[in-house]
Amino acid sequence: ILLIADENHPLAIAGVMGGEATKITNQTTEIVVESACFSADSVRKTSRSLAIHTDSAYRYTHHIDVAQTENLLKVTVQMLSKLYGAEPTSNIIQASQNIDYFSTKIKLDPSFIRDTFGFFVEDDVIDNLLTRLQYKVHREKEDTWIVESPSYRWDVTRPIDLVEECLRIYGVDKIPDTCTEMKVSDKKSVNSTQKRKQITQFLANNGFVECYNYSLRPETVNALPISNPLLDNQTHMRTSLIPGLIDVFRYNVQNGNKYAKFFETGHVVWQRNGNKFEELISVAFLIPTESLDEHWDIFDQPTFFDAKNLVHRIWTILTDEKFGPIEAFQDALFEENFSAKIGHLEEQSIVAHVGYLNSQSAKEFQMPLIIGEIFSKVPLFESRNKSKNYRPFSCYPAAKRDISLIVDRDRPAQAIIDKVQKITETIAKDIFTDIEINIFDVYYGENLPEQKKSLGLNLSFKSDSKTPSEKEIDHVFEQLVATIKQYTDFELRG
Repeated sequence: ILLIADENHPLAIAGVMGGEATKITNQTTEIVVESACFSADSVRKTSRSLAIHTDSAYRYTHHIDVAQTENLLKVTVQMLSKLYGAEPTSNIIQASQNIDYFSTKIKLDPSFIRDTFGFFVEDDVIDNLLTRLQYKVHREKEDTWIVESPSYRWDVTRPIDLVEECLRIYGVDKIPDTCTEMKVSDKKSVNSTQKRKQITQFLANNGFVECYNYSLRPETVNALPISNPLLDNQTHMRTSLIPGLIDVFRYNVQNGNKYAKFFETGHVVWQRNGNKFEELISVAFLIPTESLDEHWDIFDQPTFFDAKNLVHRIWTILTDEKFGPIEAFQDALFEENFSAKIGHLEEQSIVAHVGYLNSQSAKEFQMPLIIGEIFSKVPLFESRNKSKNYRPFSCYPAAKRDISLIVDRDRPAQAIIDKVQKITETIAKDIFTDIEINIFDVYYGENLPEQKKSLGLNLSFKSDSKTPSEKEIDHVFEQLVATIKQYTDFELRG
């Protein structure tokens, strides 16, 4: 708040309202005429924080031409003299000797004007158009102009703004008639709304309710602030869709509505690489673990693995990239040790976070909530997935073997499966066409070191051409065991 004051008393709130001590009454015979220009952002914040909305504040928040400060002072004195017979008793006293008149310098290539117009215009014509609008044009090179905007055009900051300025003076009626050319998109590109529709349809078919929330949120860590917020709780661009879904769930709970599964798709902004911000497309969902709907049927309580499966299905819609790697994940929104991160944004253009809402936030709902969010770079949403080739499934029976491995307790199970899968495929690629590995047992406790765990893996082998013989299966399995012993740090159990 900027306060105007004398040596003893405050006189006015700058740009908003004058004070009691300086008001004009019927007994006033001498006045001081002040002409000042205050920062639009400062006046806006002051007006909002004090809840004082005046005509003066409105005009200042919409920007005043600082270059006209002295001229308006002279006009005011002339009007007082002409209308009321007032007599000036002093010259103008200038408080600031070095006034920095607002003027933006814009680097412009005249060919950009022509390309955007869609027809040819001479350089001299463009120069004349800008000069008539009181822009100063400095032709440094043939393809490089520096254009200074007049002080009252604070809103002109980009070359595209100059295109609009030139066109409105040149006249849209002078645009020549031409045939419209339409570029047919290639097979590799796809409208981002197509993938969004597929995701929306998939989640809606699985009982989710779609939400639409504001893209502005209260201030959070690494959030992008906006320069002109209208509300105190909408000052920054959102970095996640999940807080909005929590608000929606809270609103429904407070109004006695049935607990529902919610989802939203939209844009978020992340701060990356220092001060650089990047816009991402996000898909988020929220799943309550209890239901208020009284029904004779038993309510199947959702789990983390249900949420992971949802993420997997959405992942396959968005990209051909392999699902993973899956890592432990810590974030203020998620419950510690009950959340996971899937993928890498830099390497795969996609990353997912899934797990339980932190217990402190979930306490008000008196139930655990499962949340998940998939972040994707914009080009990934606009790219077409590779064509999938299908082949008939094998009609021959599968051969199965079990193996138990002792590994570090904090190592992700998916990393173990991927490692064993890669080894098995290398050994058995000439014999079996389908190799599937699943976990059937996880054990911690007695007879195992504290930092170790045991994973029971089931290996399924199939061939397209025959039923595998016991000899072939034993040969592959023996090679697998030998390779694990020699080239990994896994221990065989039993």
